[in-house]
Amino acid sequence: MLKKTILGFITIAAITIAAMIYYINSNDDKNKKFFIADYQNHKLTNQGKKLYRTNCASCHGVKLQGQENWKEMLPNGAIPAPPHDETGHSWHHADIILFNITKYGGQELPINKIPRAMPAFENILDDDEIIAIIAYIKSRWPAVIQQRQTGINQRYKMQMKQ
Repeated sequence: MLKKTILGFITIAAITIAAMIYYINSNDDKNKKFFIADYQNHKLTNQGKKLYRTNCASCHGVKLQGQENWKEMLPNGAIPAPPHDETGHSWHHADIILFNITKYGGQELPINKIPRAMPAFENILDDDEIIAIIAYIKSRWPAVIQQRQTGINQRYKMQMKQ
């Protein structure tokens, strides 16, 4: 059981790293643009909360808790929806990475063909709505996690300038 959990966690980490590399190196203009979803903007986070509940909560949970056993692969090889609270790994990513995963989904990752349930929302939500959802998610994190993720955004911004 422990080996399965560790293997699932390593697989999720590998997929996440591959997704980041893929999105960073993508030719999409949105990847060249840097932004920070303002989790202190109450109007934005209120909009994001409504959009999250309508579009994300059915998989990621109303309280951002994710699906049960999210670190373990399902029998079909798919990965359950991870939490977006501080127990998950969403805060390990720059906002633009979260944006791209939401907009384009998880199906197009250039690594082994593990089935992914994360759909693309590019035909459902506009860019501003996705940013509002990210702002809402970030607003739910403890201050220490918000600060760490701000540092990740800053490092990403410096890398994008190089």
